[in-house]
Formats: sequence, C-alpha cells, structure tokens
Amino acid sequence: MPFTIIRNDLVNMQVDAIVSSSDEQLSKNGWLNAKLHDVAGQELLEACKHLKPCKIGEVKVTSGYQLPANYIFFTVTPFYHASSTYEEQLKQCYTTCLKEALHRNLASIAFPLLATGANQCPKELSLTLALRVFSDFLMKHELDIYLVVYDEDAFQVSNKLFPVQEYIDNHYLEQAKTYLTSRIERPYVFNEEASVQHFVKQLLQDSFSLTLMQLIKEKKMEPKEVYKRANIDRKLFSKIKNDVHYRPSKPTVVAFAIALKLNLEETKHLLQSAGYALSYSYIFDIIIEYYITQEIYDIFEINEALFYFDQTLLGF
Repeated sequence: MPFTIIRNDLVNMQVDAIVSSSDEQLSKNGWLNAKLHDVAGQELLEACKHLKPCKIGEVKVTSGYQLPANYIFFTVTPFYHASSTYEEQLKQCYTTCLKEALHRNLASIAFPLLATGANQCPKELSLTLALRVFSDFLMKHELDIYLVVYDEDAFQVSNKLFPVQEYIDNHYLEQAKTYLTSRIERPYVFNEEASVQHFVKQLLQDSFSLTLMQLIKEKKMEPKEVYKRANIDRKLFSKIKNDVHYRPSKPTVVAFAIALKLNLEETKHLLQSAGYALSYSYIFDIIIEYYITQEIYDIFEINEALFYFDQTLLGF
C-alpha cells in the first residue's frame, strides 16, 4: 500500500510513525498536539523537553508511548504567507519526515495535512504540496504513506474537482444502457471443433498478466516504473507478473492503465482481460473515464477525486 488517503483520527493509526505539526518549543499547543499528548501520556511531554528547540523544516522524534504508532515525528511548519518560499518550506517539512522514516528503515508513516491548523495554511495548498512530495518520493523509495484526513473540508474547496462533478452529472445512469450495449465483446467463440484445452489456451493467452506484460513491452517502459506510477506494491506486481491465472481487483487494473497512459479503448481491453468493463452505472467508472479522456494520468490527482466522491482508490 504505497500511498492512500483515509478518513481517521491520527492518534488511532497503527503505523511505524505518525507526524504532527509543532512549534519550535515542541509544546502541547494546537488541537492535534494536545490530543497526542493526552493519549501518549506524560512521558511524551518529558521527552519533548529534552528535544526542543526545533527549527522550521526539521523533525524531532519521540517514542509513541501509549499510542498505537511506534514513533511520533514532530516537524515545525511555517506560518502561512503566499509565496514560493513558503511552499518550499512546507514541502521541506513533508520531505524531512519521509527521509527520517527512510533513515530509520520504517515501513509506514501517517501524515495529517501539515500547517493547516494554527499556522493557517489553506488545506487545498497543503494537500497539493503533500501529494507532490509523496509522488516524487515513492518513485524512488518503498514506503507505505497514509494521508489522514479528519474531516472533508480539504476536499470541498478544490476547483479542479468541479469539472469531474459536471462529467458525473452528465453521464451517471442516463447513458448506461447505450454504453453497455456498445461494449466490444470478448473475441473468443467456443465451437464444437475446438477442444477444451485449445479454448482454455486461447483464454490464457489473453489473461490479465500476459496482457499487462505485453503492454509494458509495447509502451517501452520499465516494469519498476510502471508499478511505481500505478501506486502498486512491488510484491503485488511480482505476484501478478508470475501468475498467469492471477485476477486483480478492478482498481488495480485501472491503476496499471493510468500508469501506462492507456487511451480509453486500450483501458477497456486491459479491463476485459481481467473480466471487467466500464459502465456509466458506476461513479468510479465515470471518474476514470473522465481523467483518461482528458489525458490526465496523475494517479495521485485521480485518487484525490476518488476520495472526494467516496470511491475506492487506485493502487496498493
């Protein structure tokens, strides 16, 4: 599970490390920090006394104490002002925490939207910067990253989601019948002269695993680049590659289609090889069609929209 967005309370996350915005004195100020201290216990307050001060962009690490997480990463975020310098500072906060997790050989880390509390960073901006940092990091490293969203506010202000809503409104259900009847059917026909073995062989030649590997070859891409771009775990990709009978979930198939930058017809063919199809009866399918037809192949941006509309995210 390289990256996912979830609705939860950060203090409940069972991960190697959770991240919290803090001030230079690592105080209990702020709603999240106060809650962390309440749950973790008095030992956390004593540990912070020995770690302060902390500069903007740095990270200080404590044990998780009574929290489900093993560690707490405190990072000092800047007070909001509209400038490229501010954006670089906030990106550094996200990046420094990821590097610390890498240094400690951790397997998982959970972030809130940094600086969106007392430091007044717009949630949409923190979200955009976070996704940018996570995307760049995961192309080079292996780590399960969670973005923990306590409320829906961050996903109610993004103008880029308005066209997606309009596309859903224009296509949901009304055109389902036309779309379904126009789908290309599987080209395999079983006849009396064909043996069962030959028929099965034909199907296997068009299995998802073989179809995927053929597409990777045709697109002249490296397998590692593909599963990274698809937000797919390396172990899952290995299982798919080595098992011709493997049947992935529909979001996994779509994730590979996005990673390979397939057009709509190519995506339908890849889905068909795994036994799936797109339909205007499902909001998930309409969202995917929107991004493919717009030639937007950023899986993090697509997952942001899927999360907003309460749909299953791509990858993992």
